[in-house]
Amino acid sequence: MIDSTVSVILAAGLGTRMRSRQAKVLHGIAGYSLIEWVLRALRGGGIAQHVVVVGHQADLVQKVAAGPGVRFVMQEQQNGTGHAVQCAEPRLPLGDEPVLVTVGDAPLVRAATYQMLLDYHRQHAADATILTANLADPSGYGRIVRSSGGAVLGIVEHRDASPAELRIGEINSGIYAFRAAALRSALGSLGNQNAQGETYLTDTIAILVRQGATVHGIPTDDPDELLGINTREQLAQAGAVLIRRKLSALMDAGVTIESPGSTWIEERVEIGVDTVIEPFVHLAGTTSIGEGCRIGAGSVLHDVRVDDGTAIPPMTRRVSRLQEED
Repeated sequence: MIDSTVSVILAAGLGTRMRSRQAKVLHGIAGYSLIEWVLRALRGGGIAQHVVVVGHQADLVQKVAAGPGVRFVMQEQQNGTGHAVQCAEPRLPLGDEPVLVTVGDAPLVRAATYQMLLDYHRQHAADATILTANLADPSGYGRIVRSSGGAVLGIVEHRDASPAELRIGEINSGIYAFRAAALRSALGSLGNQNAQGETYLTDTIAILVRQGATVHGIPTDDPDELLGINTREQLAQAGAVLIRRKLSALMDAGVTIESPGSTWIEERVEIGVDTVIEPFVHLAGTTSIGEGCRIGAGSVLHDVRVDDGTAIPPMTRRVSRLQEED
């Protein structure tokens, strides 16, 4: 269902640990860039209006992320997540509408998870709801601080945490649902008194608690969805998860994949029922394979069409003419 929710996607950073000249959210994985994966999940969760905060390589990010309902705001200086949302504030609603804040480098978060967060937020008439997770090793993450009765008191970043707070296992995902008016109120009270000297969005939670607002934290059922991309290794790990999801969906739909562990099939690829995919096959782009086909071992197909009942010999390499010209 399409609703009044507006998403804010934080996508201004370069991502220095990627060791790349390319903005982090532009890195490709399993057929889409990181920012495209996030937008696909948000749209799948019924959210139609998006504000993308851009900075590094803003023109390229806007080109990739452009689409229905997407608007952009510039964060000239990356002074923290709170500052990023402050840059987006003029584009946000004024009243009780939900504002979902997420990050542009979280490709594994499913549409159902965003919808679960928003449903919980609405059902509890909350001013803010944090998507959290319980981790055996919470190192590096902000911690959710609760009262003895379980009420959320605030979020403390790892760098600023006390020894007792570092022992907390519940972490902040960086994904929130806010009531628009409450978010605007808290953004106006943000400071930068922390180890980084930045304006943290996390501080809005303690501000709202002090104002007597209703704040909740809801843990995700699958903490692995919250893997962010800070390194090339994490990019590869997330890619493996996305490919496994695609292979599972294809097998559930009637495709035989003889060796899932050695097969790479990207998200946009379509395959008909009773087709057999032999080991070490790589299918990419907009490749479309009909029903009852056999794709031989080691074949690479990119942006090609395979008609029903076709057998592709092993080690075939086919790339569309358009791809070859590129």
